Amino acid sequence: MLRTGIENQTNRATRNVWGVRLVYTPKDGSPISVRAVDGRPLTGVFDSAHEVVELHEGDTISARRPMLEITLEDLGLTPAVGDKYTLSEGAHSGETYTVADVHFDSARAAMLVSVKGDHSA
Repeated sequence: MLRTGIENQTNRATRNVWGVRLVYTPKDGSPISVRAVDGRPLTGVFDSAHEVVELHEGDTISARRPMLEITLEDLGLTPAVGDKYTLSEGAHSGETYTVADVHFDSARAAMLVSVKGDHSA
């Protein structure tokens, strides 16, 4: 599904207001600090306590996990479990997170459910 111009503008405005700069490091690659599309600083919308709910055999399991929302176009690659990112500004500046799960949406963005720290194997 192609996004409309208004959807693109809304998504960009959200990142401009809520986005924080970061350095993204694929588990098998080099750190990325600029957007692939235009060379501007890489940003994403970070939530330190995103609610994760899973249903397992009729039971609800709920946990609070850090989450980063980032557009695939800006990142220039498909994020994967085991990748890392370090926030460069805001209340959590300098903190590193490891991607534990990746969810994609129809707007070509990825929600990266994460754990705090470098959890390299």
